[in-house]
Amino acid sequence: MNVFTDIDCGYCRKLHKEVPMLNAMGVEVRYLAYPRAGLESESYQKIATAWCADDPNQALTNFKSGKR
Repeated sequence: MNVFTDIDCGYCRKLHKEVPMLNAMGVEVRYLAYPRAGLESESYQKIATAWCADDPNQALTNFKSGKR
């Protein structure tokens, strides 16, 4: 499943918490960045930082959990 996601979107955060359950059922979830506020936004900076991190999955989870 391809999912457009914004780190600061409440619905996106809710779905992210459900991804392990989807994975357990055999559903692969692939994220596509969609910072709704645009390329100059804080949301864009967060997703770029997460995807360039040593552990992008953990960084994305941290940001979607409200951690820095």
